[in-house]
Amino acid sequence: MFKLEDVLAMKKRDEEAKNVYWLSPLTGNCQLCNGPYNKTMYDANLRGVGWGNFCHSCFTDHRGTLGTGRGQKYTKQADGRWLKVGG
Repeated sequence: MFKLEDVLAMKKRDEEAKNVYWLSPLTGNCQLCNGPYNKTMYDANLRGVGWGNFCHSCFTDHRGTLGTGRGQKYTKQADGRWLKVGG
């Protein structure tokens, strides 16, 4: 029989295994407006702009969309890594 803390540790490991993090080098700012990403960054193909890493404002202003071949949304975690949360 498992102890509660063992079950919780297994659950955490399973959740971490499902998480997808940004692995490439990342510029410090949005590649369109040069503003900060803050807590949200998009790796997207914006119409008239092309592929890049964009802040939320630029992504929405250029009508970015999420999905395979269109864009992915990442949020910055407490440990500094960017977790994929959409797309």
